[in-house]
Amino acid sequence: MFTLSEKIRVINSDADIQVLSATGVLATTAAAIVANANPILDYQYGSIAIPGFGKFPISAATAAERQIVSFIKATSVAPTANVKDFTVVSPTASLAIGDAIEVIVSIETSRYQSDVLTTNQIGGGRTVKFSTAPLAAIAATDIRTAIVAGWATYKDLFAIGTPSIEVTASAVATNKVRVAAAPGFESITITKVEIKRVAQGAGFQTPVKLVETLITAGTEGRGTGKFLEESVRMATGLNNDPYGIDTTGTQVDLRGTYTEYTFTVNAPYTEKLSTLAADHGPLPAEHKFVIYVNEVTGAGTDGAIARLDAAFALV
Repeated sequence: MFTLSEKIRVINSDADIQVLSATGVLATTAAAIVANANPILDYQYGSIAIPGFGKFPISAATAAERQIVSFIKATSVAPTANVKDFTVVSPTASLAIGDAIEVIVSIETSRYQSDVLTTNQIGGGRTVKFSTAPLAAIAATDIRTAIVAGWATYKDLFAIGTPSIEVTASAVATNKVRVAAAPGFESITITKVEIKRVAQGAGFQTPVKLVETLITAGTEGRGTGKFLEESVRMATGLNNDPYGIDTTGTQVDLRGTYTEYTFTVNAPYTEKLSTLAADHGPLPAEHKFVIYVNEVTGAGTDGAIARLDAAFALV
């Protein structure tokens, strides 16, 4: 049963979290758990049971076959888009009215996103390239205006659907352009923006990298269904071992948010580990378990989240 991986389980049913007293009495309220707190040991109740996942004594009693030795809670964090301003300059001294400029936006992503990645791996994403509208003037503010207009034309011309980034005029200064990860693509980081003149037969021009100013660092979030689904579906027995992801109660709600509980269980190997007459067991061992509790179905004063918090003295 045990591997080197973490055991993970998604829980959408409030009833799938059961907190039991030392005598096996099911606690239906968080108050009942707190009222039976053990003033000596660092736990509130007897054990936690998750159907299909296991039963784990909370007590520090050494006689327990499995005992929880650590418990960590992490609530969900909403994703935030990466936003940067870039100071526009002329890419060449020979720039003239009527010229067009090519804009090259480089991005990275921390998720497996086929519409963003250049190859099937986490890391570098496809560059986004588009041309500005013809320049009406060659000042930095005019180039910025042409970049914004060119981006709008690019989206209309190529019908790209939902773009991974957005390019707008920055409100900070008239010579700055703002590039941001689009909604739904918060795992993207804009790494750089380069520009060069579109030279018709004039030879290659080295792109000029624009100086950036960070506006929002951005984060893909935590405990969000969109990203949790990827982690569960791509799990293997060597990294994360998902339990029961083929049932309605344990599938990921893509639009939901989840509170993550990570606990380590002391579960020594008790099997006979030698062919000699004398047994070499038990050997000490710890195993890591992770449960994701739906923050909607597990909410409430006596919901799964409240009962887990009470059981492990997190309230």
